[in-house]
Amino acid sequence: MNIKKLIIPIALVVLCVVAYFLFAPKQEKQEEILTTKVTKGEIEVTVTASGELKAKNSEKILAPSGLQSVRIYQLKIENIVPEGTIVKEGAFVASLDRSEISTKISDVASEIEKIESQLDQEKLDTAISLRELRDGIQNLLFNIKEKELELEQSIYEPPAITKKLKLEIERIERDLNQKDTNYKLRKQQAEAKIREVIANLSISQRKQQNYMEMAGKFNIMAPKSGMLIYHRSWNGEKIKAGSQVSAWNPIVATLPDLTDMISICFVNEIDINKVKENQKVTVKVDAFPDKEYKGTVTKIANIGERRPHLDANEFEIEIQIEGSDSILRPAMTTENTIHISVTPDLLTVPIECVQGNDSLAYVFLNQDGNIVKKEILTGISNTELIEIKEGLKENQEIYLVVPTEKEGEEYPIVRLPQDILDKEKERKEQERQKRLAEERARKEKANSAAMPSGMPPGMVISK
Repeated sequence: MNIKKLIIPIALVVLCVVAYFLFAPKQEKQEEILTTKVTKGEIEVTVTASGELKAKNSEKILAPSGLQSVRIYQLKIENIVPEGTIVKEGAFVASLDRSEISTKISDVASEIEKIESQLDQEKLDTAISLRELRDGIQNLLFNIKEKELELEQSIYEPPAITKKLKLEIERIERDLNQKDTNYKLRKQQAEAKIREVIANLSISQRKQQNYMEMAGKFNIMAPKSGMLIYHRSWNGEKIKAGSQVSAWNPIVATLPDLTDMISICFVNEIDINKVKENQKVTVKVDAFPDKEYKGTVTKIANIGERRPHLDANEFEIEIQIEGSDSILRPAMTTENTIHISVTPDLLTVPIECVQGNDSLAYVFLNQDGNIVKKEILTGISNTELIEIKEGLKENQEIYLVVPTEKEGEEYPIVRLPQDILDKEKERKEQERQKRLAEERARKEKANSAAMPSGMPPGMVISK
């Protein structure tokens, strides 16, 4: 009976607890917002670019010279020793496809055989025709002697017969002179024709000799000892077995000087104005991530180029590696950090704090307990920090992430004074004009370098 009395109060308590959790007003979950403070410090500006190691000086291994003289303009590499092989001076490097030169040798051999047959025929025809002319001359000489004998015997004949014999002798002598002249002309003509055939034969024989000599050069040997590195064509592809080598660019491979290495990289046109010659560089090689090398910018291209799969022009940069290391090899991938500048004593904030667009940059600032969008002017930056030139003070608290706005509310914007904005606009215009002037100077320098000698100064070479 006592148990039944307890059941009702317990059930009421349970119902009250359940009702509380079901119908009690829920407390809003407090949003945790990360903040940081404006600090003073230094900003190091760098430009990072991927690149590739290359020997500064290399001995070129070339296809045989004189290919154009035998009218061969493209050759396929039939066989080449593996890249990285240590070759000795005079050792085999590569062989070229002989099919085209073999066809030419075969064709010129047939041509020589044909000309030799033509020469024999010309000699035979000349001998026959000249013999006929000589026989004709001999016959006329005989006729003259015969008529002269008749003339001697006609002293007792009437004058008319004597006169007739004299006229016949004159006619035969005239025919003899014509025959003799024709013989000499025919002989000169035949000799000239034979000389022409002999000259053609000599040309073909020289051509055959050139082809044979050229074919003997289709095995390419190392000009000196060293490590073989495949050459890259204009499109960046390596020359290897099956690749084509042209008579105008006959480089097959190189033997690099591994004691003097450079890193070739490409910098986007947005950053190229920051890069100057003699700037220091930290070079890392992907194959040895724990090692760093010091380098210096030694050359900057004057004209950018549109590389494959990129929307913007890039400029080639040459970086000289300081010292030497036996583990470095051409074509190794590098990461090059070019040290542009280190500026101390700047107001800085993490770069992810800055919001906005080209016309308005701001941060979320805790101002007297309220969140506002504070307009700022920014300066130099790197991947982590950005300089604050106007709009904030040291130790002010700002938000690292965008605070969530309550429904129907919007954080107010605190703008900078207009005179500060006008000065900033003027400064940006000056910087733009400076960049344009530097770009013009680079193009003029490139045109001057490409200008043939004797061309009047100021003339622009069209691209």
